[in-house]
Amino acid sequence: QYTIKDGRRWSTAEAYLRPAWNRRNLHVMTGAHVARVVSEGTRVVGVEFYLPSSMEKRTVRAGREVILSAGAVASPKILMQSGIGPKDELQRHGIAVLADLSVGKNLQDQVVTTIPLLLNSHHGHTQQDAESVSSILEYLIWKTGVFSTSQVDLTGFVRTKYAIAEKWDRPDIQFVPLCFGGEPDLPMVMTNMRKENAYRLLRSANTTNLKAINSCDLIPILLHPESRGQIRLRSASPFDSPLIEPNYFSAQKDVDTFLEAVKIMLGIIRTEPMRKLLEAEGRDPFAIFKTMKKISGCSSGEDESDACLVAVSQHFASSVWHYIGTCKMGRRSDPEAVVSPDLKVHGVDGIRVVDASVMPTQPSGNTNAPTIMVAEKAADVIKDYWRERD
Repeated sequence: QYTIKDGRRWSTAEAYLRPAWNRRNLHVMTGAHVARVVSEGTRVVGVEFYLPSSMEKRTVRAGREVILSAGAVASPKILMQSGIGPKDELQRHGIAVLADLSVGKNLQDQVVTTIPLLLNSHHGHTQQDAESVSSILEYLIWKTGVFSTSQVDLTGFVRTKYAIAEKWDRPDIQFVPLCFGGEPDLPMVMTNMRKENAYRLLRSANTTNLKAINSCDLIPILLHPESRGQIRLRSASPFDSPLIEPNYFSAQKDVDTFLEAVKIMLGIIRTEPMRKLLEAEGRDPFAIFKTMKKISGCSSGEDESDACLVAVSQHFASSVWHYIGTCKMGRRSDPEAVVSPDLKVHGVDGIRVVDASVMPTQPSGNTNAPTIMVAEKAADVIKDYWRERD
């Protein structure tokens, strides 16, 4: 999921921040390290942070309220270090409890795996293509060619038999082809492998020129996982990174749905149109995938038993960086809820959370646009709230 304008990635900074750059009430400080939000009683009144160069501690006070938008990992960390979070977790680190809330719970991520295929020389982009002078000039002059695309030119959504059985009206699996061959830091980055292992896989393609490989990673994505993880504090220090415990595949339904996704993908690969793409000259189009099976403990590269497909899909599973849910939005009566429908933190005044952490469950797709939507809606809610009080 991309936001693109005139052939270039169009970030939220470009779309929202840059047009407001000269406003007198805007000050942006990059590289600052937020330690905690500062409270007086049960009201948040400011933010404590460290300057990027000197690491000198400073506090800035809020005229009306604090908006926390640090993401589904950092927002719960900052709240917990401010005394807002699970009582037991805070007391374990000697942090005074301001509000006992389920901060950091309900962590969800859309996990992925990959089925790499070798294409014939008439399809796909290679790293060699991207590094050519002609490709660079084509983009600079006409904004077309390999650099004008995200390399994900299409996607598909499927309801597996499990979604159909539960009468879902939404998909539970997304398929993404990432067709850009080359060195392991390009297509194989999705697997979070050591680079030497990625090289081992690509060399199974029987070539010495990795940059010229025509390959395509077919990526199934688990859209609505039932597994739940959590974010916990490593210590009370604001400089220690938090503990991220995603608990992938802790729910059996996720294992079953992911296996079904891999089977559906393999079925698509064996259709006649796909076979034409896989008629690779002098090499096995499944060579990389067969090596992955062997690494995962399957009996052979030809093994397609359920046990083998579960093993290889989980061994090469990866985060797709769609973390949500750790500051769940919900009614005060919901024991897992951290913020109200207008994104105010329950039991604490003067602070709202505005990022993907407030989403109670995963959307049926990428989280980029939904997160922008959350911010758009929050901006309207905040403006209306204060307009009524001015």
